[in-house]
Amino acid sequence: PFGRTEVRRTERRILAEFEEALDGAVPALTAANHADVVAMARLPQAVRGYERLKLERAETFTRELAAARARL
Repeated sequence: PFGRTEVRRTERRILAEFEEALDGAVPALTAANHADVVAMARLPQAVRGYERLKLERAETFTRELAAARARL
């Protein structure tokens, strides 16, 4: 039952988004965009906390990940 909570569903969603983003970023990795790819790889570190805090940070993660993907 705990896997059905909003927090757990969000965790699974952002993990899938992150894996997809990295799958696209690694082949496009160059010396020019290395710093952007590294910054994108560090984004999940900010998604911590309990319940509401984690959900808020997950929203920020999603926005920043989209911006990072657009830069690549």
